[in-house]
Amino acid sequence: MGYRSGGMIFPFKGKLEEIVDLINNWTEKDFEILEPNFKANEAIELEFIKDNLVIIHNHNFFFSAYQDKDLWNERLKKSSLNDWVIFFECVDSSNAASYLIFKNNIEVRRVTECEDQAFYQDGEPQDFEKEWLNASIGYEHEYQEGDEWKEEIITDPKFSLDDIEEWENYYKFYYVGSIDNSTNHLARQLLSDLSNKYLGFDLINDFYEIENRITLGYGEIAEKQLTPNTQEKSFFQKFLFWK
Repeated sequence: MGYRSGGMIFPFKGKLEEIVDLINNWTEKDFEILEPNFKANEAIELEFIKDNLVIIHNHNFFFSAYQDKDLWNERLKKSSLNDWVIFFECVDSSNAASYLIFKNNIEVRRVTECEDQAFYQDGEPQDFEKEWLNASIGYEHEYQEGDEWKEEIITDPKFSLDDIEEWENYYKFYYVGSIDNSTNHLARQLLSDLSNKYLGFDLINDFYEIENRITLGYGEIAEKQLTPNTQEKSFFQKFLFWK
């Protein structure tokens, strides 16, 4: 169970039709608004929240910007999205969290971390990041003593993993003030702080108020068929939690 989403966020005061046109220009496809209880081969979720903010839930936008920031420099310039745009991804099942911040059409900040890649950052650190970027580092040590497994917390700043054996289990974590305020995934923590800064709530940990939600579809469109005796899950159940 956990959170799984990716996409982009930006302020927008135009009409819904203008956002659909933007998406069709970016994807070079003809997405259309789906009626309730209809599905399509490809779908994009749009959420309109307070302060004229739009969240587009679709991982392809994040991957595209992650791989080609120059392409999105030009796309955003042509779209007149000149304030700020955030691309984000968070997939708890693979311990992945990343974000890109564009300001005035230029990428100014990049943070990423996943199971196969250690924490990486590029660009000017943002004010909201500084607390956790300056966090203390600790280690959780799990070891077996006889038939019993034990745990040791190490916060000695002089401790180094260079001094341990390869087979030993040490897990790195970050903490601010005390170990009660800690995280083992720095990029995910920073993504939470970023959403609080730009949206006013924690996108990946909080439920939030949505003024309007639209689904765009492309390809074959058909009416959803619910399995008998099976209740369809709500959007939040499908989107935030799964087994």
